[in-house]
Amino acid sequence: MKLISVMLSAGLLVANLTAEEAKLVMVTSSAGLPEGVDFSAKPQGYDFGVKLSFFLEGENFIRVKKDSLKANGWELGHFVNISKDFSQASFNITKKGDFSKKLDSLKMNGKLTMVTGNKVEKKTAKASTAAEVDIGPFKAQINLDPKNQWQNGVTISGNLDDIKSVHAKVNGQMVKNSGWSGSNKKRTFNFQSITDATEVQIEYWADTKEKVISFSK
Repeated sequence: MKLISVMLSAGLLVANLTAEEAKLVMVTSSAGLPEGVDFSAKPQGYDFGVKLSFFLEGENFIRVKKDSLKANGWELGHFVNISKDFSQASFNITKKGDFSKKLDSLKMNGKLTMVTGNKVEKKTAKASTAAEVDIGPFKAQINLDPKNQWQNGVTISGNLDDIKSVHAKVNGQMVKNSGWSGSNKKRTFNFQSITDATEVQIEYWADTKEKVISFSK
């Protein structure tokens, strides 16, 4: 119950955020388990140590700059969550150790660099299954899977974090993709009814800036 009250109180602090400061909104602590405990007996989502979750508001958030975290002994979580309109973001930092009985006295200060968009550009070109084509700074190719239409779409490579949106001409109209799959190096943006040799439009951040974000507990 004590942890729940801390989470709620922290959540009320986000009303007056600035783009240079992230606010602590959640604290999660996991104590140690007996050595050799069976994996199936571990609590769901268990990870030994403490996790601090921060939230910030601003505009045009794209990503956290690689290796920019400065927080002694802390590591950046695997995922940074950014809203669809790029105006809100959240991230986690973690530290190993049993902090379950000393959360109130736990103190830390840190900084990281958030990359933000400054200028948006749109580029359009006809893509096909035959070969990759250049669309702005990206390479794109139509992907058609006769056995699984959910795999149909446009496969794009390049600096994918800079992409704001992807559209393709389907049944005579430009429509937005319904999702994507892949990695940070190459992704397939899904269009179930896409056909070969069709127009693809990529909207992307052509110019970026860096903003230092501070946070603390």
